This record gives sequence, structure tokens and C-alpha cells, in this order.
Amino acid sequence: MENNVYELIKNNPDGLDRNSIISIINDQLHIDESQAHNYLLNLLVQRKIKLIISNSMERFQATIDQEKEKDLDIKIIGSPQSSKALSILNETLITYPDNLILVVDVTSPKTFKNIEQRIQNKLETTVLLPAKKEVEQERVEFYNKIIKEWKELYGRNKYFNSFILLKSTLTNKSIRTTMLTDKFARINIRNIIPTTTRNGIIIEVEKDNSLYTQYADIVNKQLKTGLPFFTLNPIKYIKKTILVPLILLCLIIGAFIFYNQTWLAVISSVFCGILGNIIYGRYKTT
Repeated sequence: MENNVYELIKNNPDGLDRNSIISIINDQLHIDESQAHNYLLNLLVQRKIKLIISNSMERFQATIDQEKEKDLDIKIIGSPQSSKALSILNETLITYPDNLILVVDVTSPKTFKNIEQRIQNKLETTVLLPAKKEVEQERVEFYNKIIKEWKELYGRNKYFNSFILLKSTLTNKSIRTTMLTDKFARINIRNIIPTTTRNGIIIEVEKDNSLYTQYADIVNKQLKTGLPFFTLNPIKYIKKTILVPLILLCLIIGAFIFYNQTWLAVISSVFCGILGNIIYGRYKTT
């Protein structure tokens, strides 16, 4: 039966999503969803399958030659809220000397017990929070509470330039609860009901792992487009969002003043309206 699972996955060279693989495991092995999720993780550890991230979607593909797939080695740490995972997390916050990126879900900073000590030790730390549009409606109130806690943490430590707090502008739940460093990544492989970060298993992969490369690319894209909070750091926010449009607007207005051109007045009025909407929309979400 176990061979049937692998063969059925292998028969789909483009890969299968998590639900499809769990369904195959359930049908072939007659086990519940929790056991099926653990079986899926074992397939990853044994290098029988590999995880591919494509267009923000997770897909699993069968590997043909496990012995040649050395870059697929992973280490299972455990459930995100397990004592082992939290202990390793908080030890890393204190000891890792280089830039450390946390891509968090709707998770309180209280979970990261040593993060404030890390910041005050002037160790580079970047925290990327989820966009509000990524959160289910019933969790919005809780989301707002968590955002407030992160803002308060930043407010207490705003004079430490080593701490960067950003909010995603892109939606991608697959990378939430990820720690990324220059040497390794810790990733939450969630189960098929990912309503909370508690539902999943944290794995660790080294930099030479193909999965590290995939996650690093996605995280770096999120960092590039992520925004600081206007209420916390208005100067950085303006530089990243409206500085260029603002300069263009000033040029148009200047041209109108000096040359008194009616068509420039119309353009500048339209431009002012668009810019005003951008500012209002950005401020509303921060």
C-alpha cells in the first residue's frame, strides 16, 4: 500500500497539492488526517517527495533518485507551539549574530520571548507581518490587537536601528511562520486545515537546500514590497510609497505656476486626486 502512495504521486509529474496527497494517503493506508499529515512529513524526510513553491502555491513532487537528492535533507523540529520548537526559537533569537527575518502570522510578539532582548542587543532583526486582506473576517479583531502589540514593541525600541517592522502588501499564507537567515530557514509545513499556525510542523533546511532557495526568493520579494507603518515611521513610509509621485506633482504644479498652462492645471488636479486617494488608502491600512 505504501508503494501505491508513492506511485500515485509519481504518476503526477507536475506535482499535487497537499489536499490531493493527503486524500491519496487516506485512501491507500486508511488512516486519519493527522496520521496522514505525519506520513507526508516522513516522505519529505526520506526524500521520496519534494516540496515546490510555485505562484504562491505548495505542490509536492515525487523524487526519482533519493540518493542523488542530497539537497532535499530536512530536519523536523516539531509543532510550532511545542516546547522544543519554542525553546529553539528563543535560543536562536539570543544567539544568532546576523540578520534574522521573521515572517509571522497573526501571532503575538509575546510568543517570541527573547525578541526584545535581541533588539536591545543590537542584533539585526526584521519582522514581516501579514496584510489585513490575508486574514479571515472572523479574525480581524484579533489581528488588530496583535498589530497593536507589535507596534508597541517597536515603539519601545524605535531607537534601535537594528529593528525593522514591516507589513506585507502581498498575500501568501504559505510562508507565514518562517524564520530566514543567511545560513538556514525554518518553515512551517501546515496541515490541511491551516486556520492557525499551531496546525503544522516546523522543519529546518540549510542554505544549500532547494527549498531554502524557493522560500528565500518569496520572502525577499515580500520584504521588497513590504511597508513600514506610517504612524510609527512616517518618513520611511513616505520614501517607500509617495515620494516619487510627490516630486512629479511638484514639477507639474511648478510648470503651471511659471507657464500658466490650463492643461497643466487639469493634469495637476487629477494627479492631486489620485495622490490623495493613495495617501488615504495607505494611511487607513496602517
